[in-house]
Amino acid sequence: MAYVAMAGLLFVPLILLMLSGWSLVKCKTETDADMASGYKKKARTFLYFAIAAAIVFGLLKIIFPFA
Repeated sequence: MAYVAMAGLLFVPLILLMLSGWSLVKCKTETDADMASGYKKKARTFLYFAIAAAIVFGLLKIIFPFA
């Protein structure tokens, strides 16, 4: 379980941050205001999930340390 926590702590927040950045870039380049607000909402959601994933996998890392 410690390996799952370590891999999740390293990769999941990074992937979510990349998805958030991608949505934010699409938001800035979109000319339609409705589509831009949708991409902005997606970017914010990915940021919240990145924070939650870092907390969850960080707690797993604390609970299941390497022996």
